[in-house]
Amino acid sequence: YTIDVPHVVSNSSNRQYNYFKKYITEQLYEFIDFMQEVTGHEYDEEKARKITENSWNLSETWKDIYELRKQVPCPISTRDTFGGLFPLFTMPGLKAPIKLYKKMYREAKERVDNGIGALAKEEYRLMFEGIPFWYNLKYFGQLERWNAIIVYEPYTYAFSKYMNPKVTKEMVLNTPVEAMSELMLSFWYVYDLETRIKKFEETVREYNIDGVLLHNNLSCRPNSCGMYDLKRHLMDDYDIPCLIIDADMNDPRKLNETQTLNQIESFIEILRQRKKQ
Repeated sequence: YTIDVPHVVSNSSNRQYNYFKKYITEQLYEFIDFMQEVTGHEYDEEKARKITENSWNLSETWKDIYELRKQVPCPISTRDTFGGLFPLFTMPGLKAPIKLYKKMYREAKERVDNGIGALAKEEYRLMFEGIPFWYNLKYFGQLERWNAIIVYEPYTYAFSKYMNPKVTKEMVLNTPVEAMSELMLSFWYVYDLETRIKKFEETVREYNIDGVLLHNNLSCRPNSCGMYDLKRHLMDDYDIPCLIIDADMNDPRKLNETQTLNQIESFIEILRQRKKQ
């Protein structure tokens, strides 16, 4: 069963947005009917409420962890977030991952309180946009040779789901279908380009980011849609250094490790020169 989520483009009116929200809401109710028919079980509203509450608490804890990543030095790196991401989209309605994330938060908070970063020496704070190279996550560890660390990834943060300030916990618990409709129209990969550029600029400021790595992913073209426009606007309008990496999230043959590392080294040199100015 597929939910058709409209793309909210720039200058969409409130009337259009509300129509899109209603359109998604109707589909979700149709999905509930579909599942009842297929499984032979009635929709359990109380059980759904408990699952939704667990999902909310899990996502809020994940966002709390990301708040700690704003600190200098950053207490955790992609080793924690790329690996720790999976419970968020495979077990969001359960309590077990909440305990895991709370433990992860406590460890990160302790590091912050003691001024301990994920790197012994942190000089360059980066954002990585896109799906990582799942077959070679250790590749990102090579940034350490330049005292560089990735402190934010829109992809991993997006799975926290509750990115729309209009959607409150009360709304999620009392009108979950309507809340889900709102959420489906408001996260990193549904934003129109104009909103996306603005969110990037805000995030760069909030996390004290020096430069942005953009993964032009050959296996997921929608994920890379608008990337060159995004780079151009971030560099021209906000003076944010960006580097596009051509690779693949699944196929190791598409990642030229040596060439990419040379590109990153040159990019770090640009950041180094900017810090001297």
